[in-house]
Amino acid sequence: MTQTSSKLCLRCKAVKQFKCFGWSGYIKKDGSKSLNSYCKTCQNELRVQRKYGVSYSQYKQMLIKQNNCCANLGCLATKPGAPGRTRFYIDHCHETNKIRGLLCHKCNLALGHVSDDIGKLEGLIVYLKEQNKNNT
Repeated sequence: MTQTSSKLCLRCKAVKQFKCFGWSGYIKKDGSKSLNSYCKTCQNELRVQRKYGVSYSQYKQMLIKQNNCCANLGCLATKPGAPGRTRFYIDHCHETNKIRGLLCHKCNLALGHVSDDIGKLEGLIVYLKEQNKNNT
């Protein structure tokens, strides 16, 4: 019996290398790890659809509306920015779960660190302006 290094994704029906599949959490009788039935890409798309109610085609439409860049007009990064990350983050209101836009890694982290608090952001802007005045 020969070992293969590829597997069929049951969702997208593509044959992909084992590295494209996550571990299912189970150990087979032979001691090897069992892989998920869906590839990592399909798993991610399903997770986003379950969590935010957005399909991959809707995500792509949002990105096109944003000219394929970060929704922060002060940033406009054209790449997500996190190591290994291929897609922008879905920014959403944590109270209503309503989607606001797609952000790069740094902008998503910045909003998270200030807990979406506009007062904190405005305070930081005032602080930076004051510091810039003092340094010129």
